[in-house]
Amino acid sequence: EQTQTGTRFAREFSDRVRVVACLDQLPNMIYSDDPAKTISYPQWKHMRDRLGATAEDVLVVTWGGQADADMGASEIAIRGREATVGVPNETRQALANGTNGFERILPGPQRMYPDTDLPPMPLSSARIEQIRSTLPEPVWDRQARLERLGLPSDVTSKLVISPRAPLFDRLVREMNVRPMLAGEVLTRHATALCRRGFDFGALSDEEIAEVLRLNQQAELAREGIVPVLQALSRSGRMGESDGAVERVRAAMQELGFSAASGDELKTAVARVMREFDPSAMRNLDKKHDYLMGVLMKQLRGRVEGRRIAEHLDAALGAAAGV
Repeated sequence: EQTQTGTRFAREFSDRVRVVACLDQLPNMIYSDDPAKTISYPQWKHMRDRLGATAEDVLVVTWGGQADADMGASEIAIRGREATVGVPNETRQALANGTNGFERILPGPQRMYPDTDLPPMPLSSARIEQIRSTLPEPVWDRQARLERLGLPSDVTSKLVISPRAPLFDRLVREMNVRPMLAGEVLTRHATALCRRGFDFGALSDEEIAEVLRLNQQAELAREGIVPVLQALSRSGRMGESDGAVERVRAAMQELGFSAASGDELKTAVARVMREFDPSAMRNLDKKHDYLMGVLMKQLRGRVEGRRIAEHLDAALGAAAGV
């Protein structure tokens, strides 16, 4: 039937085949009740016999490569069913002769639609499962997991969307770094360094992991973590995975952060106790804070602050006869 001036309904099928199945060499289909001559009557009869069709049935034929021809036949069937329902939702183009034609399928509720330049490709269940297995953890699941670790909201809110999130998991799961320490380094300390003009983002995961590994092994005090990361940011070779261990060691050496032995710690505590004038400060807490400041200045990055405090408390207690 004629749908527009000089245009028959068969054009709707042809346009769908052209756009969706990519069979764009016209003509791309023929049909048995076309008033124009197409193929011979014996050829149509042969096809009717092969398909078990009667003289009342209309045959529609399209051709092309196997995949495109299959898609073309599928689109013809789909458009035929749509015609029994009503006008389909689609975008149409205005043509120079005053008529219009199919251009593309309208987006669905989620504004997604099949690519109009390529035929749909079937996805096997195995491929879908493979894709699912490589998907990252959903943000909401990651946030709940981080909250269960006891991390404060300012750390979780940044870490949940951070590209360093996989590094956090590696530090905690494989290296047994305390979640709070790993979270602080990757969020709070990272922000503080960036505000001071250091490019924390350019540090490699291996450099950060090596710094925290040395802290785990008591070769670098917690107070030395940020200074070492800061020194690495100035090195000019940050971000390279190769040589990360050597660069971290070099930064520690530059800062004088070789781990202090137990004897060195005892000697340092004994020295400040000898040099301190007991009459200058009678309040024990103030005395402790003052001496702690002196020792931290001398040993920062070489000994954990808690270890220094333990030795200092013991020395002050012994001096007071406690």
